Amino acid sequence: MASLKDCQMADVLVELRTASVSLSKRGLVNSAKWASEQACSFAEMVDSPLTGPPMERHDVAFWKDWDKYHMAKSYFDLKEFKRAAHFFQQCQSEEGKFMRLYSLYMAGEKSKDVPVLSKTGAVRPVNPEVAFIRDELSQMAKQSQLDGYCSYLYGTVLKESSLPGMAVGHLVDAVNKEPLLWAAWQMLASLMSSVSEADKLSLPAHWMCDFFNIELHVANKSKALLELCASLCQDVPELASNSYVNTALAMAHYDARDFAQCSTIFNEIRQKDPCQLDFVDTYSNMLYVNGMEGELSRLAHHCVLVDKYRSETCFVIANYYSMRHDHAKATAYFQRALKLDRTYISAWTLLGHEFLEQKNVPAAIECYHTATALSPRDYRAWYGLGQTYEVLQLQNFSLYYYTKAHQLKPDDPRMLVAVGDCYNDLHRPEYAKKCFQRAVNCSKSETTSALYQLAKLHEHQEEIEQAAHCYMQLISQHEGGTLSVDSDVHDAYTFMAGYHSKKKNYDRVAEYAQRCLMFDETREAGRLFLQDVAQAREQDRSRRQSVGSP
Repeated sequence: MASLKDCQMADVLVELRTASVSLSKRGLVNSAKWASEQACSFAEMVDSPLTGPPMERHDVAFWKDWDKYHMAKSYFDLKEFKRAAHFFQQCQSEEGKFMRLYSLYMAGEKSKDVPVLSKTGAVRPVNPEVAFIRDELSQMAKQSQLDGYCSYLYGTVLKESSLPGMAVGHLVDAVNKEPLLWAAWQMLASLMSSVSEADKLSLPAHWMCDFFNIELHVANKSKALLELCASLCQDVPELASNSYVNTALAMAHYDARDFAQCSTIFNEIRQKDPCQLDFVDTYSNMLYVNGMEGELSRLAHHCVLVDKYRSETCFVIANYYSMRHDHAKATAYFQRALKLDRTYISAWTLLGHEFLEQKNVPAAIECYHTATALSPRDYRAWYGLGQTYEVLQLQNFSLYYYTKAHQLKPDDPRMLVAVGDCYNDLHRPEYAKKCFQRAVNCSKSETTSALYQLAKLHEHQEEIEQAAHCYMQLISQHEGGTLSVDSDVHDAYTFMAGYHSKKKNYDRVAEYAQRCLMFDETREAGRLFLQDVAQAREQDRSRRQSVGSP
């Protein structure tokens, strides 16, 4: 498999420039944008930036179609897709055949005019043109008439028809015929259930596989993404300033909950391209998690100034209102984002969170199910379903959905704590203890809840030494300043005071009793412990005096 490190950057640049023109001609604007961005990135490092793409060589059929093709393409650019398809039908060239079917597909996408929430459940809108396009492309495939672009479109409609296995085959065919067709690589990555699954594919020996590997790790939220990007930048120093690679690095730091480094990279990208909105939803999530309301407000204002009708802008504004606990406005803006992009998985998930905050459980369930239908690997939606059924006190359902989330994020302590809580509620303490212990082992910084729950379980089962060990870890975190929440530590001080009281270690009892006085919930218990210590010490004093008297 060829790699970027084995290629001449000048040759890569020519390929990207050629692809940018070809993709633009076929209306694949997102792929053309990606190719152009990579070309600009590489052009800064190439000695001969004036090296342009070779002149395109069209067949006779395209020259005959020239006028009709460009007229129909102008209608396509104006989003008059049905009108464009009608005139593309008169074209005989390969470009014209693709554009006719692609125009029909885009017309079907435009006609998906359904409410954000249906009354009967989570319904995914159907493109009415998919069946016709699939049948026509199927006939072309049987006659071996599919070029790379038509293979990509065939894979797209097969995926839309819930035939992912067949879609993968045609997408692989597409990237072999047109290696620079970025949309095909993206869709292929979205259909892989794991990074290792891609090893079975017959991919081209092309440097685009390096970018596909990054996309694959991003789609699967792989922990190896950081190492992959670092290795690639070491092999190809030109990628160190590449916007796509840096965005992937920021996403990797976000998934690893390294918010400081994530923020640094995002800010560097925004300084270079202040009007870019492609990643601002993730950036706003990071600001939300860190409680940075001022920064989130400034980001929302900036997005509105750039393009207030982008789905990402509505998403950022919704996050801002959610942080201010204005859930009605947050809901409205998430719904606006979904009207602009019905496949916006993060918006579906966070809209579910907003409905759950407003106690609208049926609507929350519907949103989460829609998110999981769009992307079964979205652990947040599965986790949201677990929370929703926990509210309904349907613990078996909740356990099922939390387990799904845990399978997608096996090293996330939050998932393990949620599964452990369900086992605890279902009176299965042994399973609960295993989950809490694994959560403690997974993370050194987010173990508060797991430690507390584990200590409580040991305490209820009268496993005093194990409970004392857990409570001491909790106290160590509190005194070391690493405890994220202080709400449970007062129970730890109370338990340890009682624990040492039974061992008659009154100095330690007094120490923990003094700490109990710091909290309203345990102030009275602390006073009682101090009284017991005073009485015990008085009794010891009296006993020593009686023994020493003649």
